[in-house]
Amino acid sequence: IGLTSPGNFFVSASYFFPTTKVFTFLQSQPKPFRVVSLNKEIMAPNTSAMYGIETIDGYDPIISARYEEYYASIARGKADISKPFGFNRILTTEGIDSPLIPLLNVRYVLSLSDKTESYLTKVFQEGQTRVYEDQRVLPRAYLVEEVKVIADKQKILDALYDRSFKPLKTAIVEQPISILSIPLTSDERATIDSYKQSSISISVLTKVPRLLVIANSWNPWWKATIDGKIVTILRTNYVLQGVVVPAGTHRIKLSYNL
Repeated sequence: IGLTSPGNFFVSASYFFPTTKVFTFLQSQPKPFRVVSLNKEIMAPNTSAMYGIETIDGYDPIISARYEEYYASIARGKADISKPFGFNRILTTEGIDSPLIPLLNVRYVLSLSDKTESYLTKVFQEGQTRVYEDQRVLPRAYLVEEVKVIADKQKILDALYDRSFKPLKTAIVEQPISILSIPLTSDERATIDSYKQSSISISVLTKVPRLLVIANSWNPWWKATIDGKIVTILRTNYVLQGVVVPAGTHRIKLSYNL
């Protein structure tokens, strides 16, 4: 790192994090959503955090074993979590065909080359950098009408890759819960009222008890309350969060506390 002026031992952030039209476009879109970059030249690991843009890849020395397995399955495009993974804690995405990607609320895909997948729509381009919107994207928070209990990791992945699996209808948890499978009605909904990196507030209206799926990584430092009462966060769809919500109108709050 060089000097920018006498007495200043730091290079201006603009040299490392320039303002580009692509980043400005992404910053202007309604949050929350995540981004996948198919070329590391577009976005080096973790640099997106400086722009307030969430990604599914990057560098993390304390990444959970579960997420590493999940990401290995994405990279392989199949329900394969056999070791070794070979990430070296730097996760990069080269393909997007895996059905696990939409579960992570990935709305935009960045690429230096044209993409022909039918579910991608080009919405922006600056120079060689193309921005595609992934039509498969699932919301950051949503209700499901059916819950399957599967404790075995491999069987969970097998189910997520099964073509019959409909993620907006069904979710998978790993411990028994009592929820009846009843079709969702048009007025049942989950609405994110406030979203920050370490806290989320969601309003939910349900006719019967439902599972609320939150597409953030499960870990023990996330805590949840319903109308102020502490509730359990269930590991859902292998790496995500789920909260059982009783019938009625409720406010769910999740916060990250070490």
